[in-house]
Amino acid sequence: MRNTIFYLFIFYCILSCEEQHSDPFQEGDAILASLMEVYGAPQISKSHIEFTVEDLYYTLERNNHLTEFTLRRTVDSIDYVATYKNGYQEYFVNGEKQTDGSYSRFQLTQYLDAFTFIQGIPHVFNGNAIIAKRENNVTILDTEYHTLHISYKPFEGSPGDTFYLYIEPETNFIRYMAEKYQLNGEDLRFLKFVDHRTVNKVLFADYFIMSPLDQTLDVSSLYEAYNNRNIKEERKIVLSDISVTLN
Repeated sequence: MRNTIFYLFIFYCILSCEEQHSDPFQEGDAILASLMEVYGAPQISKSHIEFTVEDLYYTLERNNHLTEFTLRRTVDSIDYVATYKNGYQEYFVNGEKQTDGSYSRFQLTQYLDAFTFIQGIPHVFNGNAIIAKRENNVTILDTEYHTLHISYKPFEGSPGDTFYLYIEPETNFIRYMAEKYQLNGEDLRFLKFVDHRTVNKVLFADYFIMSPLDQTLDVSSLYEAYNNRNIKEERKIVLSDISVTLN
């Protein structure tokens, strides 16, 4: 009996030491890898995806590191098309290429570049510049979530983008996300993901976009503003007519 108690004590001490010396960055990498698998990696790396958001029609073509994204909108028989191909952006009206004016730049940045980035989470966090760190669990509306902090290795001119993903342990779904993302403007945003569904092995979700009433808050505390109702809802993004072809 004494031997059993002794060995149990030693086992408890070993577990305690492992917990105290766990590396939050190694844990972050492991969580991120698991997220990507749940959300459709590696299938999404070679895929053709189409969906609509209100009157916007998106086509996302991925071939490993090569990407070609297209946004199309037709208003009063006028066809507007924005394209992003391997880092090169263009904007067309009725098939004619437009100069880099303020309106075309807004279309490319807000509705194509920034939107497809958010839609591509967590896959867009697959790169050598990414820092993934496991943070302490948080409670959002009486439910506990794992916290994954995503940032970028600093470099000259770095915008300092940062994201906090709040992950449901039972499903490994991202349920909430706090972000400071330059392409979406200077405002902080808090996203709530709903209606998760899988289309041909790729996981999608709609989401609510919210902004804290106090824009001076730290990104890591936006979930508290949500808990305290110190936040306003901006809009809901609903993906319709989703199709996925795996290449």
